[in-house]
Amino acid sequence: DGAGQQSEVLNDYEKGTFTPVMTFGGGNTSLTYHTQVGRYTKIGNRVCCQLYLHINAKGSSTGTARLGGFPYTSENSSNLYTTGTVWTNTVNMGNSVTTGYLDPNSVLFKLERQKTSSNDGVWSCDESNFSNSSDIMLNFTYTAA
Repeated sequence: DGAGQQSEVLNDYEKGTFTPVMTFGGGNTSLTYHTQVGRYTKIGNRVCCQLYLHINAKGSSTGTARLGGFPYTSENSSNLYTTGTVWTNTVNMGNSVTTGYLDPNSVLFKLERQKTSSNDGVWSCDESNFSNSSDIMLNFTYTAA
């Protein structure tokens, strides 16, 4: 009934934009985009992010695919990994779906492939999984440092 409750006012609320980026093995040599859109809302230490990338050319860097450019570093707390909803288009993921996570104390979301049949596990995504016209959308909430 609300008896005894106090009215709370948000004193740490922020909305903004950021420029999302993709790297392969930590590099993005000659990687270009058609679209780079990132939006976030921060309430206290919770950061809700949405991003959309459309790649024009994936460039020549190789290695693990990661998304970055987020406005805040994640909390440095043991085993506090944050997953999100990932959507991809014009990619080569084989018999798997795109997934991923943000490590503790990080600003890089690691993209992975989750097998859709049997118990074959999870693999990292790399440059071979993407094309010169791949689309990536990510929506997730994490705890800021």
